[in-house]
Amino acid sequence: MMHCAVALIAGLFSIDSSWAAQCRSDIVFPFTFDFTKSFDSPSDNKPMSVMQGAHRWSLGRAFSTSCFCGAGNTFDTVYFTVVTKLPLGFQATVNGKQLQFYKLNRHLQVAAEIGVENQHGYTAFPFSSLAASVGVKACSSNPDNLLIATGNRGQIHLLIDQPFIGETIIPTTRLFELYGDTSPNAAPYGKPVMWIEMSGKVSVPQSCGLTPGQPTTFDFGKVVSSAIALPGTENPRYSQERTFAVTCKNITSGIKLSLESAAAPAHSNVFAAHNRSDMGIQVRNKGNIISPLIPGAAPKSGNIIPLQVDYVQQTSRFTILAYPVRTKPSVEPGPFEATATLKFDFE
Repeated sequence: MMHCAVALIAGLFSIDSSWAAQCRSDIVFPFTFDFTKSFDSPSDNKPMSVMQGAHRWSLGRAFSTSCFCGAGNTFDTVYFTVVTKLPLGFQATVNGKQLQFYKLNRHLQVAAEIGVENQHGYTAFPFSSLAASVGVKACSSNPDNLLIATGNRGQIHLLIDQPFIGETIIPTTRLFELYGDTSPNAAPYGKPVMWIEMSGKVSVPQSCGLTPGQPTTFDFGKVVSSAIALPGTENPRYSQERTFAVTCKNITSGIKLSLESAAAPAHSNVFAAHNRSDMGIQVRNKGNIISPLIPGAAPKSGNIIPLQVDYVQQTSRFTILAYPVRTKPSVEPGPFEATATLKFDFE
């Protein structure tokens, strides 16, 4: 399921009292949109797959603004410019139009189209100095001399960049900022007229996980602190090896398995122990040390546990060797515990 919020916020910005000047909003307008969506089949979760019209908004109201361009002067056009700081993504055709997508994270990209003053349909961002007729207006220092409807309706499209299973989080992310000016080709400056922010969570019904009924805890029992190995030690004491069975659902391509540390580890190859900095847990697969995946990071070669998947049976197996290690010259007596989360990614 996907639950996202899109916020439209109008803001104040600096004024230029010359003939050509930006228009400003005198009141902040927050708007939030919630929507739920899911990828219901493997075909939806493929590279370059587009969820058209993932969300549409229509506020049914305009933004009260003022354009300060010199007493006694008039204007009849506002030139809108949209900018974004998101990394450039792919281009894809949506409803017959070539749209530019931008990266939300390593899995998802977004494109947006917004309604522009007195124009039908939507205009895709980014755009620069797009003219919108507003009728003859007097330049004024009084608020509310102009109602701007640009941005009060629009839609977003989502594109799969890197397929995934489970869920991916979209933190609060500013998609774009809208600027208005009474002069064409004016560079955007100051604060924008409004901006759009998006946040949410995307989940995919495809799944992989440990087959139920297996023990998932490594109990090392009582250990002698002086006998705890240093990281990278061959044949360390207190090591335990275990093979785990994996069951998948609707998997149609290769997957990568990694172990995400519950906290950012102090040592690059050691899973952090809770409330301890003098020791942790090291993990190996087929003799290779498996580095913990930092929460939210993309797995690299050192994080990967290779998996051979039986796509007919939708099953796999993997074996890991785990053992305690000390990260300081001496270890304080007391209990220790570390946790890791299995993370599955499509290749």
